[in-house]
Amino acid sequence: MFPTLNDLFGFGPPIETHGFFEGIGMLAGGGVFWIEARRRGAKDPRIPYLVLGALVGAAIFARLGTWAQHLDPSKNLSLGEQFLSGNASILSALVGAWAGVHVTKRIVGYRERSGDLFAPAVALALAIGRFGCLFTEKPG
Repeated sequence: MFPTLNDLFGFGPPIETHGFFEGIGMLAGGGVFWIEARRRGAKDPRIPYLVLGALVGAAIFARLGTWAQHLDPSKNLSLGEQFLSGNASILSALVGAWAGVHVTKRIVGYRERSGDLFAPAVALALAIGRFGCLFTEKPG
């Protein structure tokens, strides 16, 4: 497995491979979201809040989705340890992003549908981010 980009490519700084591909995925997803919003003429000033809600929801749920892994609670990390150094779940992050957008829509009073703006961006971000999983984790 290749925990750092230096391990993967044989040169460069010791940047975490998983985090690198997650970051590239988020940047690419953000770019696609911006292009899609412009293409659809979405100029509502509350849209950036929806994106922020998606990111916050994804960050929280990604960690919470893997918190209670063991039936014996003493084997699970504390909630603080889980947020700081526990593993994360991409599916939990997806659910968290969805929930974050819906909570934010309610808070800011945004009533229009927003899934068409997010869908292509999320698909690309997940596809790129999964390369980080592929390079750093054993299958199965």
